[in-house]
Amino acid sequence: MVGTAGFLLLLGLFQWDVMHELDARLATRLQAGNAAFSKDIVLVDVPKGGGIPEFRARLGGMLQGMTTQPGNLPRTVGLDMWFEAETPGHERVLAGITALQDQKVPVIGAVNIYKENRDGLDADYDKRHIMAVYGRMDGVGHNAINNPSSSDAWAFYVPCPGGQWPMAMAVLLAGQQGMCDREDGAERRIPLGEPLLQSPTHQVLGFDQVCPFGWRQYGGECLSSQPQLRNRIVVVGRFADDPSPYAGRPGPEIIAWAVNDLLGLGGRSMLNNAAMHLLLALLTSGVALLFFVGLLRFFRRWRLNPSRIALVAGGVALLLPVGLISLARLLGHDFSQILLPVLTLLLTLALATHYQGTIALGAEQARKALLDMDFAAYDVFVSYRHSHRDWVEGTLKPMLEAIRRVDGRTLSLFFDSEGIYSGNSWANRLGRVIHESRVFLAILTPDYFEPNAQGRKVCEWEMEQALQRHAENAMTILPVFHAGYDPEQNTPSKLPHLRPIQGSSSTAPNWAEKARERILDALDKEK
Repeated sequence: MVGTAGFLLLLGLFQWDVMHELDARLATRLQAGNAAFSKDIVLVDVPKGGGIPEFRARLGGMLQGMTTQPGNLPRTVGLDMWFEAETPGHERVLAGITALQDQKVPVIGAVNIYKENRDGLDADYDKRHIMAVYGRMDGVGHNAINNPSSSDAWAFYVPCPGGQWPMAMAVLLAGQQGMCDREDGAERRIPLGEPLLQSPTHQVLGFDQVCPFGWRQYGGECLSSQPQLRNRIVVVGRFADDPSPYAGRPGPEIIAWAVNDLLGLGGRSMLNNAAMHLLLALLTSGVALLFFVGLLRFFRRWRLNPSRIALVAGGVALLLPVGLISLARLLGHDFSQILLPVLTLLLTLALATHYQGTIALGAEQARKALLDMDFAAYDVFVSYRHSHRDWVEGTLKPMLEAIRRVDGRTLSLFFDSEGIYSGNSWANRLGRVIHESRVFLAILTPDYFEPNAQGRKVCEWEMEQALQRHAENAMTILPVFHAGYDPEQNTPSKLPHLRPIQGSSSTAPNWAEKARERILDALDKEK
């Protein structure tokens, strides 16, 4: 229940902004400022000045001026501004759009899909626009950019909203309309490089009729010739009064970075598939859990210290996401959620460690609870199935009773019998006896590891206790293969560490003498 609650919490973090916030901070440190801006994109600022009619006249004149040099025509022109229906002076803009289209230059426009002076999207946004202008354009897209999460190193937008909403303007400018068939409604995160308006680059221009050729370097001197626009994507806007949630970065710049990313020119693309991230998280935690369980089973000497095993298992499991993420980076991609697989792995190991620690604590408490019980230590603990009692009592027991130690003493023997398994205390009683015995003599028969009439695998449980003591060098295990027992076929796969312990067959002519020698050797070594 605790594990389920913890995993649901992680899924909640994955859905909420908390996980995106943490991931954005981590990704920002890894990649902030590393995106390169393509030389195929040019930003153009057209200052508002003089009111809307004058601005639109100036904009239309600039668009027409682009057509004066047929050998210097741009690939596409994007107008990152919207034309309100109730404002005048759109004729010059329409003439400029027509002039460009006559030269086979597509023109893409931006629309405002938000409710005016209110929050939320406006289903009737088109009624607030001059459709005579937009109807003449080659494409219309939204320019909505979401608020930044933790820094201005990333921009967030929805390229393909679906339904009645237009796809992003950047998608149209980049000619990537096909992506909307695969990622309908998915948010996209794009890396931002250094603010373009603050860098001395010829890719950011200003249109100024005062200049001889009508162009100037943004914030600088007039150009002495027409700028190089041939086969470039030109994004036009009003930098000074363009709203943007990113300080020092107007909307046209964010649009340009989005185009940059869609063209694969901005560095690494982001892998934003939620199913991929969830699969990576489950795969990582599953590998960690398998290693944890495996190490617990095969390294018995660490059983009482599960934290060490969890540390090793976590380190091995982390190689999986690190390897996959490194491979993705080599292929030019990055995961947008980095922390989900890591946090899931840590939760898995924490729960597994807690569970194993609880088991170990319970076993220790049970052992201490038995300290006050009447008890006698034994030299030999005999473990066998009740179905073979006749052979044990008729052959084995007399042989063991006949053994004499060097000082002439007989061996103290404990014969396991299913007859003592009444009530709920059998595990405590047998566990204490095994814990204090010196030699564990197991009569391994084909049904030794099978459940008894009550459905309990008592002999298997006894063997596991003995193997734990054996791993601590506190007990000698002496198996006797009886009634056709085959170590390869009859030993459970969960006990592979039992196979290296050599045993003797009860059909061998000298098995009794060998058993006697090994028992005495084990008891003498203890001294």
